[in-house]
Amino acid sequence: MIAVELLHDKKAIEKFLSGLTLRPERSELPLFSEDRFDKIFVCLKENGNCIGFVYGISDLGCISLNLASLYVQDTHRTQANVLFLLDSSLKLIMDSTRINEVTWAYDYVESVINSKEWLIMNTQYSYVKSRVYVNRYMLNTNTLDNIKVYNKSMSARYQYYWKNSGYKAIMYADCKPDFIAMVRAEEKRDTHGDYLSPFIEDEDPTWRCDENTSYILSKVNNGIDEPVGWVMCHRIDEKKVKIMRYYMHKEKRRGFMGTLFLMNVLKSISIKYEHVYFDVVKGNRQMETFIKNIGDTFIRHTGTRCVMNIGIVEDMA
Repeated sequence: MIAVELLHDKKAIEKFLSGLTLRPERSELPLFSEDRFDKIFVCLKENGNCIGFVYGISDLGCISLNLASLYVQDTHRTQANVLFLLDSSLKLIMDSTRINEVTWAYDYVESVINSKEWLIMNTQYSYVKSRVYVNRYMLNTNTLDNIKVYNKSMSARYQYYWKNSGYKAIMYADCKPDFIAMVRAEEKRDTHGDYLSPFIEDEDPTWRCDENTSYILSKVNNGIDEPVGWVMCHRIDEKKVKIMRYYMHKEKRRGFMGTLFLMNVLKSISIKYEHVYFDVVKGNRQMETFIKNIGDTFIRHTGTRCVMNIGIVEDMA
């Protein structure tokens, strides 16, 4: 008999894994040892023997789970077993924990049905509620001086305008708690269809805001800094940074201010890092326009990521 079981204790999970014959790439679960994440682990057993698992991670206290691993041992890897594990695990997680949203990501190739998509399509309880497509690009920072829109932004005229506009870019590391609280409060009121949250770790705990390359744009109003936009970055390594979010509030998008903000952030990043990567959410016209303005000569498309938001059929849940 095949059944699934939700394991909470770290030692119990390690004991379960010791009963599996894992491939080398499966020997370590992503971020398993880091205490800053909650881990959800569902084991698959046949007559009491370990044959597979589903593993997911989320920020502490978060209600959204990022599905990180699905594994069935080679000797039991049938289509029926894989579908049973996935479907039963998702239903068990949503029924038995605080989690009410599960995301699963893959590298998207046009006109090709990904295996993860196929699995969800063929489960009994699960379905794809929505998909977010993210185009990925890479820029060498030593080419910035050759880019027309960058040179325009760095000109004396526009830098004078930037410094005397009443706007300023505040490094995330320097943002005070009450200022971040204002960003959180504003987020709850924002109803724009293209809104992108600066709190990237809420959506995917494998991302982490780098406080020294991420910036909040503020506008001084009656002597108080009010947040009106942001560039949020994730540090890849000592030479690479990824811009995960670029967003300006809709009423502040007129003119050249958004471009000035982003270009000044790029200038700061280029002092230390050789490569900047961009995650451009499909439909984010601000970032799509920025990529178009740079041009294919200097920026390279490196692929597309699809993030599935998975739901459970209500009358089955």
